[in-house]
Amino acid sequence: MDRNNRHQLLQQIEQLRCRLPKGDLLYTAPRLLPVYGHRFENSPHFGGMLIHDRVVINTALSPQERRFTVAHELVHYYLHHSAPHCQTTELEANIGAALLLVPPCQMTALKREYPRLYANNPAAFARLAARRFGVTPRVIKACLRHSFWRGGATGVKQRQIDILP
Repeated sequence: MDRNNRHQLLQQIEQLRCRLPKGDLLYTAPRLLPVYGHRFENSPHFGGMLIHDRVVINTALSPQERRFTVAHELVHYYLHHSAPHCQTTELEANIGAALLLVPPCQMTALKREYPRLYANNPAAFARLAARRFGVTPRVIKACLRHSFWRGGATGVKQRQIDILP
């Protein structure tokens, strides 16, 4: 994703954020788009999908995983409504969902609040940030590897970010 595309995606996500109701996205998203839960027992890693202006999420997932799935599908709905499904739209939806749930400015503030933990124990920092933002540590680790969230890293080299397990 080049610099212009990153900037455009960030602007689109900020516009979407302004449209979102206040509160936990897992519970407020249905005000924007119908959200239905279904237990996909045979596909435990399946998160959800957007079908005819409705989001279906796998209720077998944790609340953190469901929250990310709802955000991912909202990004598809608002940014890719008429676009064909492809690897690029999936990547944008993943990054967009992370931007909605883990705003870079808030991640920067958290890194400044816990600089030693961030520098010395990235896995513990990821767990702390995951609890703070209501996502999984995996989402936080992905955020820390992506350029949207790297700004404001206080004294931490890129090598330290990349070694997250």
